[in-house]
Amino acid sequence: MGYRIIVGLGNPGKLYESTRHNAGFILCDMFSQKHHADEWITRPDYTSCNIRVKGQSLVVMKPLSYMNRSGFPVARVLREKSICPEEMIVIHDDLDLDSGRVKIKIDGGTAGHLGLQSIIDCIDTDKFTRIRVGIGHPEDDVESRTYVLSKPVDAVDFLAGLQTAESALETILFEGAIAAMNRYNQRRIKPKDDETSESTETMKR
Repeated sequence: MGYRIIVGLGNPGKLYESTRHNAGFILCDMFSQKHHADEWITRPDYTSCNIRVKGQSLVVMKPLSYMNRSGFPVARVLREKSICPEEMIVIHDDLDLDSGRVKIKIDGGTAGHLGLQSIIDCIDTDKFTRIRVGIGHPEDDVESRTYVLSKPVDAVDFLAGLQTAESALETILFEGAIAAMNRYNQRRIKPKDDETSESTETMKR
């Protein structure tokens, strides 16, 4: 079974642009620009575009219902388009991974990520592929909420993680999740200078 939808998690609005918690949104923008997606169409609680990559048709989606309610628009789109959860890839930030690290996971728990939990609650299964984009962990005197809703000070590592995640996403699509896990779960990649510049511009948009 192939993949049919990519969901990037984040929060809508200027206030949250380029924050750590919006890693999923940023990666969706990077991927859609790289592969010349159709125009984004915005509805009340999500925005999406269609993309064709090597003959494969995909929906790229960003829920606009705020992180903790991400599951509601995701569940509706899956239902309306007759997409199985196993055909979905969800991209999200992860406090338990160092900034610059990426891991692929096929199912299982949420490690406290409320966007993931909302999706699982709404579709009644954890059987979908995730790309975990590391954002590091805050110092002891910084609350997790404040940290994830802040822009990264370690921008080079953060962008390296996004670039790795984009490569991992393409590997999942073309070779499968197991191949991507074997290739990326223990890997940390530093960005090339030109890639960093291009991704920085994407984050600013």
